[in-house]
Amino acid sequence: MLLPHTFINKIKDCHSRLFLGLFYFYLFLLPLPLGSNRPIAWHAEQIFIFCLLLVYFLLHSDYLLSVISKHRIPLGILSGTVIWIAFQLMPLPVSLLAVLSPGFESIFDNTATSFASISLDFQATIDALLKALSYLCVFILALAIITSPQRLISCLVFMVVTGTLNGFYGAFEILSGQDFSLFMNMENGHRANGTFVYHNHFANFLFLCLSAGLGYFIATLTQRKAFPQQDVIASTLQAMILTWSSKFTQPS
Repeated sequence: MLLPHTFINKIKDCHSRLFLGLFYFYLFLLPLPLGSNRPIAWHAEQIFIFCLLLVYFLLHSDYLLSVISKHRIPLGILSGTVIWIAFQLMPLPVSLLAVLSPGFESIFDNTATSFASISLDFQATIDALLKALSYLCVFILALAIITSPQRLISCLVFMVVTGTLNGFYGAFEILSGQDFSLFMNMENGHRANGTFVYHNHFANFLFLCLSAGLGYFIATLTQRKAFPQQDVIASTLQAMILTWSSKFTQPS
């Protein structure tokens, strides 16, 4: 028979693993719908991460608040960015805007508007605000969930696997000679896009995953006296795949 505190610890461990799995699932989905470069894609992912953080807060509010307090400096910097974007949506006197941005007042010379926002593209600024909020939520969840070296290493491995799969697909769509990609029926050019719209985004994603792979092997060097031969082969293949795929994204 389980003691009450043992049972509670098991429940907390199950919750933690569940949220870790959902967090990995979110990271896996990010590059798939054209690199989240469509409004329907980034709005769906923003709703997902907002809901995930909200549920985590409802279940572990005390712990999450302690995490936020412990990392208040980096979170404060990121929050400052979010506040600045939100500030650009606030209606301000046109005379004040003219002080903040010389020449701004001339935009409203022929109108009776006395208040306006810094942003001239309201919808684009709202989209930027929601994106910044979602990045902040991802950072907070990562701080709360990835709390051990083992989880950090598993996150690095997950990024390498995701990048390797995307690298395979990017190389395949170029070498197959097809006019249109299998994913989202995008037109294939002479540079690989993978599951992204733009080849530079694909290249940056691959280099991020390659960096995560290098970080993984450096982090695990101290845990083993010898580097097994199969690990050397696996790391070499992964580096070759990511580097080889990314070369197809460079301008010819």
